[in-house]
Amino acid sequence: MAYIAEHLTGTGKIGDHQVKGIDPQWMVKFHSGYELDENDYHDVKLLCEKFNR
Repeated sequence: MAYIAEHLTGTGKIGDHQVKGIDPQWMVKFHSGYELDENDYHDVKLLCEKFNR
């Protein structure tokens, strides 16, 4: 899947540099449409906790 501009509205930091990234909302949505495994559930749980989703 190719990312579109709408996906890249998140921000973060690498060292002292602010960078664009995938918004957490999209990261959660991307964990659908296939059979989830234990790692997927773990990732989504952490994303939701970190970003109050």
